[in-house]
Amino acid sequence: MSLRKNPSEQDRKIFISHRHRDKKIADSLRTQLQSWGIHENDIFQSSHYKKSGKIGRPIKDNVRQFLEQTKLVILIYTYPDMNWDYCMYECGWATNPATLDTNVIVFQCTEYSPRVFQDELLVVTDIDGITQFVRQFHKDEDFFPGLPAFNKSLDDESLETRSKNLLKALTPCLPKQEPRTIVRWGYFVLSIPGDIIYSLQKPASTSESYKICNSVKKSLLVTDAAGFGLRHFGYQNFEPNLNLEKIIERWKANTSNLYGEELLSKEHLNWINDLCFEICRSIRNESPQLSWIPMKSVYPDIDWWVCPVISAVNYDPDGSANLSIHMYRMDKIDDLDKSFFKKIFTR
Repeated sequence: MSLRKNPSEQDRKIFISHRHRDKKIADSLRTQLQSWGIHENDIFQSSHYKKSGKIGRPIKDNVRQFLEQTKLVILIYTYPDMNWDYCMYECGWATNPATLDTNVIVFQCTEYSPRVFQDELLVVTDIDGITQFVRQFHKDEDFFPGLPAFNKSLDDESLETRSKNLLKALTPCLPKQEPRTIVRWGYFVLSIPGDIIYSLQKPASTSESYKICNSVKKSLLVTDAAGFGLRHFGYQNFEPNLNLEKIIERWKANTSNLYGEELLSKEHLNWINDLCFEICRSIRNESPQLSWIPMKSVYPDIDWWVCPVISAVNYDPDGSANLSIHMYRMDKIDDLDKSFFKKIFTR
């Protein structure tokens, strides 16, 4: 059954689609629209307490009901690496042929624009883009599909004032820089399948835990890395199909080539035992028992000792687990330190 209606000329409902992180941008836009004469009941903004739907009703029902009556959707878009699933759902529902004809406007708040709406009107948030939007909003017929111009008689001076006021309101709210993460310590992620987790969960002594973990090293897959996380093992870049056994063997081969067999003696391999033990303890949700046993980095031209530390365990719905292992740098090991660590290795 068609949901089309014959709205009156005053039925100019506007839906502001945005991520809640961009609420301040949406607030500023809504305030300006209201100052132009759009009634607050004709603007839907999910992050605004008055315009986010009725309490007790499913959110999607509130959204759909308003979108079915909406003439104009304004999508506030910032960065492509954010999660835009819900905004895309809203825009997709608005353009459903079974609902009212809807115009989609994209406010491009950074240098990026959504690929899926490349053919729609993009409003660049500078004076030229805002001025064009304000003029079309007031002067163009069918800007609200099926309706006459919102205020065709508005003079140029008023249009200029409204454009400047909108830009002035938006500018402090626009992102100042692209979201980014600075990796202070290199790390890599080990993914452990659900069936392997079962074997690691069994209570065991330190030596037994090592044996269990050692037997499944091929099944512990490296799924992500950042910074120097894998470079300490001899990899310049992340490679597919890596597992714990492979990166340990790569480290051994590079250690032998760079430093000789001395650094492959038992005392210098104990970090492997300690890591395996901590993997089992992590899966059993037991408290960490770090020994801070160092491994010699094989990254070229640096003289670093590092210690792999499991900093977080994330479980997926399929029962698998992902261990974030950060490589913390330690001070250079001199002869006195070596003597100290030998006591630890032989404990």
